[in-house]
Order: sequence, then C-alpha cells, then structure tokens
Amino acid sequence: MIIECGQCGAPLDVQSGVNETKCVYCGTTSRVQALRTLAFQTPPGWRAPEQWVPPAHAAASSAVALSYQAAANTARGIIVAVSLIVPLVIAIGVGVAIFAFTRSEQALSNVTSSVLTQAGTLQSEQASGAISSAMAEMNRALAVARNAGAAAPSAAASPLTSAGVVQALAAYKGALGTSTLSLMELTLHDSHSSVEAQSATNGQHVDRYNYRAGSVTGPEPVRLAGRDKANLKGALFNPEKTALLSLDELKIATLKELKYEAATVSHVIMRRDRGKTEILVYGSDQRDSGYVRFDEQGKVVRVYR
Repeated sequence: MIIECGQCGAPLDVQSGVNETKCVYCGTTSRVQALRTLAFQTPPGWRAPEQWVPPAHAAASSAVALSYQAAANTARGIIVAVSLIVPLVIAIGVGVAIFAFTRSEQALSNVTSSVLTQAGTLQSEQASGAISSAMAEMNRALAVARNAGAAAPSAAASPLTSAGVVQALAAYKGALGTSTLSLMELTLHDSHSSVEAQSATNGQHVDRYNYRAGSVTGPEPVRLAGRDKANLKGALFNPEKTALLSLDELKIATLKELKYEAATVSHVIMRRDRGKTEILVYGSDQRDSGYVRFDEQGKVVRVYR
C-alpha cells in the first residue's frame, strides 16, 4: 500500500502488517498506523520518484528537493541481489555512456529503455533496495553520457504549457495504472495540477490526484452527488482527445480575446457542462481579469471580461 510521510509528505510503498517505516526521502521513522493512507493497494507499475519536493502542507521545507534513498536491508536475499544486479547495470550503464558518443538522442533513449527492462526482470520485493542502488549506478553512467554531449532527460515542464500537459497526463496514467484517462475535472496551474479521475478498479468511484514537479500524490476519494452520481459516464471526458494538448495556442488566443494591456494566463479548468466538454482559460493583469471558454476542439465559445 502507499502511505504519506508525516514529515515531508512523500508517498511511501510499504507492505501490509508493517508497524514502522522509515521515509526513503527525509529519513523520518514513523508508525504506519499514524500516517495517512494514499492507496490501500500499490498501483501496478508504481515507482517512487527519484526526487520529492515537499508540498505546502508538509512540515519539511518545500524549498529543498529530497532525493530517494534506498532503505537499508541486510537480509541475505538482498546481498545476493546486489551482487548480481549491480555489476549487470554498471556494465550496461557504461555501454550507454559509450553509445552516447556516437549515436543520436533517440538511440540513447532506446538503450536506456533496454536497461530498465533488463533490470526489471530481476526485480522482486526482496530485492527492491538492490534495484534502487543498481539504478543509481546507471544514472551515474547516464551523467557521463550527458557530459559527452548526449541529450539529458528534461526536467518536468510547467503544467500550464503544452509540453507540461503531456507530462502531467502521462504521470496521472502511471499513478492510476491505466492507458486512458476518464476525468470529471482537470485544473492546471504554473507549478501544479489536479484531476478528479474515474477509479481504474471501480467505475462508480472518482478520486482526486495531485501533480507537482513530475510526481503524483493520491488518491483522495471524491464524494459524488446529484447529476454526477446518477450519470457519472456523462460527466467524464478524455483530455487527450481535445484541444488541451495545444494549450500554448489556447493561451495565445485567450490573451488576444481578453485584450488586456499586460495579461498572463493564471490557470486552466477543464470539465463537462450540459453534456459538452469545455476548456476555461483564465487571464489577468494588475487591473482586470477574465476568461475564455473554448469547446473541446479549441473553438472560442464565449469571452468573459
């Protein structure tokens, strides 16, 4: 299951029945029963982010990003796993670095995917710490490749951009363990976003997920009422089949329609209203604020100034 660290707010993957756990980011040891449960079952394919930025509600400072630290385990199975996995990934990782000198960015990406696949075949619950250590070795090899001029993986873009929307939606799908999103509402800000998404395990439920700096937290149950509860299907939409993926163009169109002197786009809300999917793009300057309502194809429906 996934629980939330009481100090830094990071998602922690723990086994049922464990009494205490140590945060792999801030190192705080806590009683599991005292922590908030984010998911009673770990979603398929879920992986802890390499870095974690504590959210505003956490006790830890949001100004410092915390790095993932594999939990120490001296069990014999872990020792064996380390001895087998680390040399393998080091060798492959060095190969990635050498490969980067003479191959394109796409080729490097393909080799990296191969490394992840081979490491994944050796993963087990008992060897999770060893896998983390091995992947760190691979990351160091990738750093060598980057210094040689190979393309480095880009940092998480702002969700309020076309590139950032794509990254955020991919992260949400990973958290839900699904290939298609069915959302009741989506909100985008410059540094974070949130969705109310249909549960992948129970089609009658909706949960809230939050996204920041490439990481997703949740789920938090959403209480349905009225028309949404009676006809949930009619309240859902797939954002990847709409003009939202061209958010940069929608922002330009919004500022053009609002006609303010020095306006910027503050946030975006996407939802269903009267059976139609709408995208609301909000803009403001020091004197005025308003928003533009687009249909799902990106056509201006109405301007609110």
